[in-house]
Amino acid sequence: MGLKMGKLIPREVETEDMLSDLPDFVLLHIMGFIKTKDAVQTCVLSTRWMHLWKNLTTLKLNSSHFQGIVPFSEFVSSILSYRDGSISLLDVDLRFPGYMNHNILNHFFEYVVSHGIQQLKLDTRLTKLPPCIFSCQSLKFLKISNPSTWDKKFVLPKSLGFPVLESLHIENVCFEMNEDDSSKDLCLLLVHELFPL
Repeated sequence: MGLKMGKLIPREVETEDMLSDLPDFVLLHIMGFIKTKDAVQTCVLSTRWMHLWKNLTTLKLNSSHFQGIVPFSEFVSSILSYRDGSISLLDVDLRFPGYMNHNILNHFFEYVVSHGIQQLKLDTRLTKLPPCIFSCQSLKFLKISNPSTWDKKFVLPKSLGFPVLESLHIENVCFEMNEDDSSKDLCLLLVHELFPL
């Protein structure tokens, strides 16, 4: 008795989207580990994902993922405009080697302070921070990295303020510590390439 070879009929494979079945807080936790640009792009997955990124409490903003500083600046501005303003913004990592529009930067700093920022990492060509950062009532961790190849140095004021800051990491900055500094909660100070004023 011979076997008859026939065509295989493909069975429909039932795909299950287990990721979308997870609660929002789990998805947001996972999204907090990826670049914000990628997190925003999840909005095209389904209607469930459309606005999910707007509730992120962590932003990873890196200009190297853009075609220049102008698109990056526009992206940062859009993130701040469309993000759910009632949600705290706890952790921000901002990296850009060039110059960003002064108004966008000021808006960025005011936004993060007004939304309860706790951890702020800056890897950029800044020469100073706005006063709102030094008086921030929620900032516990601050890391400032200034490119060592840049001729202008980031200058921290003599009196830092930082009422609740616990950890300060500074790299390639000018800084002179004041004995009367009010950063009484500061537990960790990491310095790399400190320049005198």
